[in-house]
Amino acid sequence: MHAAMRSPLLASGMWLLAGLVAVSPLVPGLGPLLGVRLGDTGPVVLLFGTVSLGATVAFHRAGRHAWTYRLLNWLETAVSVGGELYLVWASGNASSPFWVLYFALVFHAAGTGSARLYNALLLAGGPTVLAAAFWGGREDVGAAAVCVGTGAVGTLVYVTLSRAAAQLRDMMAERERLQARVAELLVHEERARIARDLHDGVGSELSALLWSVRTLEARLGEGGRAEELSGFAERIRQGTDELRSVVWALRAESQDWESLVAHLRGRCLELCGEQVALRFLDEGAPAGMVLPGEARLHVVRIVQEAVRNAVRHARPRTVTVRLRGHEEIRVEVEDDGEGLPEGALERSSGGLRNLRHRAAALGGTLRFSTSLQGTCMEATLPLPGDPSR
Repeated sequence: MHAAMRSPLLASGMWLLAGLVAVSPLVPGLGPLLGVRLGDTGPVVLLFGTVSLGATVAFHRAGRHAWTYRLLNWLETAVSVGGELYLVWASGNASSPFWVLYFALVFHAAGTGSARLYNALLLAGGPTVLAAAFWGGREDVGAAAVCVGTGAVGTLVYVTLSRAAAQLRDMMAERERLQARVAELLVHEERARIARDLHDGVGSELSALLWSVRTLEARLGEGGRAEELSGFAERIRQGTDELRSVVWALRAESQDWESLVAHLRGRCLELCGEQVALRFLDEGAPAGMVLPGEARLHVVRIVQEAVRNAVRHARPRTVTVRLRGHEEIRVEVEDDGEGLPEGALERSSGGLRNLRHRAAALGGTLRFSTSLQGTCMEATLPLPGDPSR
């Protein structure tokens, strides 16, 4: 509302209206009806225009919540009420047409929804002061009664409309919240549908293809073709693993730490198989911490790629996976195998480089250390919502 009120178009229209009020006594036949002169309207409009211009400039330069704008906005309302009531007093007529400006301000102030107590006090107190002036200064009890009655009606209208406007704003905010929730549910439903389609369609086809390749490999026995099929089967299995991770991440927009740990433990056990022992250590995370889908998927891929590389290339006896979610997410995958060949990190164009890209995508870092005793990969990732990220 404040942004619309301070827009150049609306502000210009308001100043134009104020200018018409200023020159209204010069209109033939209108001056005697209003009972005021240019010397009465001119200073009132000039003061209002100056304060209003200052409030508009302060809004655009400092913003709605700046103290300079709030002060000038309150002063503008006070000048408006005081100026309108002064014109009623100057006309000498308690039933002056200038009360129309008073009620225009009532409707306008009710729509802004700000400073409700301040506005109510002004709208009620101004006519009361004017009534006292008519009663004490001119001994016009009837005029005083008209001022008090008009002020009471104006205040009642303001209170009623401002409450209705506040309720309307609350209803609109609730509607927007519900619309956002419906959109979120629709996205969640679509994610779940895609996950089902991938799992039941592509996943089933890959599993069937892998079974066929394994069967054909067994029939061929040892030899070049069998080794080629074995490599082909391994690529299918990796694709199936990747698909399973994507499906798992799609099933929910966010999951808690315990769900992530349970999924990773199961995947690491599958990757290690019966040949490699797995030590899986969960050092916990803050209570209630959840990971959004993209971050969760990157963490899963980092861990499973590191474990897969260790099992396939290092010939380890044991692979240790350590997870920690306090202060930051820390992932360590360590093996007691042969270690990385010299220059492997620089030459890598696939798995190892992808690990670093995934860590960087989350705003984290990843480093390797290798020796004759094995290899250790350590990834450090910021917690979800971390402002330092």
